[in-house]
Amino acid sequence: MLFHMGVLRWLAEQKRLEHVQKISTVSGGSLLVGLIFQETGMRWPSSDEYLSSVYPSLRTKLCERS
Repeated sequence: MLFHMGVLRWLAEQKRLEHVQKISTVSGGSLLVGLIFQETGMRWPSSDEYLSSVYPSLRTKLCERS
């Protein structure tokens, strides 16, 4: 999951998340996409939204227990 978060962070830093049309993942990547949609009210975040709120929130949630 953390690898995929990093890839999406890089895409967001390049202002490319808005161009993502499909995501194909297995295992942790699928769980991450589900968490992203839960975090954003079932919509794909913009690059700025991912960097300012989605990424920090998910990072905290994933790291606070372990």
